[in-house]
Amino acid sequence: YLLVYLALRDKTEHSIDPFCGTGTIVNAMMAIKTEDNIPGATVLETTWGSDKFAFPIQVAAMAMFSPENIGRLMKIFTSDVLSLKTGKGIKFIDPASGKETIVKLPLFSVIVSNLPFINSAQIPELNAAVWDKITSFYGKYKVDNEIRLSQRSDFYAYMPFVLYDLLASNGTLGIITSNSWLSTEWGVNYRMLLRKFYNIDYVLVSANGRWFKSADVVSTILVCSKKEKDNVPND
Repeated sequence: YLLVYLALRDKTEHSIDPFCGTGTIVNAMMAIKTEDNIPGATVLETTWGSDKFAFPIQVAAMAMFSPENIGRLMKIFTSDVLSLKTGKGIKFIDPASGKETIVKLPLFSVIVSNLPFINSAQIPELNAAVWDKITSFYGKYKVDNEIRLSQRSDFYAYMPFVLYDLLASNGTLGIITSNSWLSTEWGVNYRMLLRKFYNIDYVLVSANGRWFKSADVVSTILVCSKKEKDNVPND
């Protein structure tokens, strides 16, 4: 809830959790929009969740269900984050008609997620394609070699840049990560690259150890705002 409250600035615009798992953050987005008196139809229309694995998506869809949502389309779907791009058609089953319908991914005003904790040694086995994705990003935005991420970077370090083109102008990215970027050698380039493409609004670090009993890392919350492309510095 704290993460969503900090990141969800315009509650009427599209928001997504691209690593939604069983839907904890998606449900927080829906609850906070509802508390701000956004109509239920608009809440469902603007709240999205995706995950690479099908089983948690089924759980997330059940968690989002409520009687007032009967017959309404819930935008929860299975997809690897690396394949997401604005304008891509996502297949859903319309609950009102039972027929397949395709909805195009919009630009998102807010992207909020608890990112997976995958260290650099695990990337080749779990999602090596992220290196091709970040290389394309470097080429598109002419990122100097001096500030490119080391391949020793943890998986989450690539995500602000993988997700950059999904964010609308001045959109907000709110993520939970480990605190490794604050103290590691590769974290130096991560911070420089982050400041090149985002304005850093909040960094919240726990003063009381781990937040998640199931994870052997100390977590941080990072909330930042996308810089306009014309304002991204060249140096």
